[in-house]
Amino acid sequence: MTTDIAAAAAEEMVEVTTFAEVSEGLRAESKLAVVLDDHSRPIRAGTVLRLDGKEHTRRRRLLNRLVFRGEHARFRRAILGPALERQLAAAPRAPDGLARADLVELCMRSLLEHVAALIGLDPVVTRERIDELARLQADVEGFLRLGTQLKAAAPPLPDGDAGLRRAIARLEVGKREFAERFFRPALADRRRAIARHEAGEIAESDLPNDLLTLVALHLEPGFDEDGDLPLREAVTDFLHAGTGTSVGAIVHAMEHLALWFERRPEDRARAGDVEFLHAVVNETLRLHSANPAEVRRAVEDVRLSGGTTIRAGQYVALRTGVANRDASVFGRDAAEFDPRRTIPPGVSRYGLAFGAGPHMCYGVPVALGDEGTDGSLVLVVKRLLEAGVRKDADRPARYSPGIAYADLRGWESYPVVLT
Repeated sequence: MTTDIAAAAAEEMVEVTTFAEVSEGLRAESKLAVVLDDHSRPIRAGTVLRLDGKEHTRRRRLLNRLVFRGEHARFRRAILGPALERQLAAAPRAPDGLARADLVELCMRSLLEHVAALIGLDPVVTRERIDELARLQADVEGFLRLGTQLKAAAPPLPDGDAGLRRAIARLEVGKREFAERFFRPALADRRRAIARHEAGEIAESDLPNDLLTLVALHLEPGFDEDGDLPLREAVTDFLHAGTGTSVGAIVHAMEHLALWFERRPEDRARAGDVEFLHAVVNETLRLHSANPAEVRRAVEDVRLSGGTTIRAGQYVALRTGVANRDASVFGRDAAEFDPRRTIPPGVSRYGLAFGAGPHMCYGVPVALGDEGTDGSLVLVVKRLLEAGVRKDADRPARYSPGIAYADLRGWESYPVVLT
């Protein structure tokens, strides 16, 4: 379902903020349809996060091949771990003998290699090629951040729609360059590998397991390898979801941990305990939603269990960030960071950070792993602690501009020392 941002803002928007009702709304796919604004349609239309019903189910099943049955662990071992080690080793040393780095950049560059492998791009290990991907990711981030501002701003931002159109135009240029430099050459390699398999030269198990192989195998009707949809999927969902949101979670986790260790110095001994770090990551995700709200439109009259009523055709903002601080679920100190927090049965420690229901993020196995303690987020936080990463007292950290809500703000720069 598409709409115009200005028209949607002019209509009455139902606000849902309790954990129970937001969770219920996210699961009511048949009654509350995903909304895609007309401006961003060229960027996000047809991607799995913007689909509903049977089409969404088919695409999810296809993409699940990349992350289920331990595949995510293979990518972490072969790609993310070595990428992180390269970035740590490359941190320049100052005259005092300590290595210094920007944690945002360090994590971003490591995760870009990881996501590139999930897409199926050739190994992206040179500084030049990582720089190219980083520029495109920044354009995606800028587009999505502006969309977040437009949804959250009251009153509406001046020049908001015009600014969004400029961000989309910039992203379209970056997407075309990405297609020529990365996407289409890698897709041609996948076609050659599949031809070798069809000729009996290699087994099916020898084919790479990545997005471009799925595209080239024509496993999903409509997922045309020569069309624009696979490119949009790679740029918007893979590149953004696999980097921007994860970098934010990692840096927030390190900031929270530093403050927590000051309050609870006895927990410093648990810095290598993956169960403790799992709790840290989940608590961080709960407190820092990547999206302030999921906007839906009712296809029929809906009455939620807490009494909220949404009329057919009406828009509803499911405020996941507010719901994740619901004191009736997470306790009187729900707005505080506490990795020792006791969570009610049936509630995820990360709250609704990944959504819920049919549209729950399919990258959860990548971020958290199968056991919660073996995902990319715990892996990176644990390795950073082992490297003695701490905030650089001589260089202030900076939030990204434009987001007024503290729990939604990302980090533009977070200088650190590797002790």
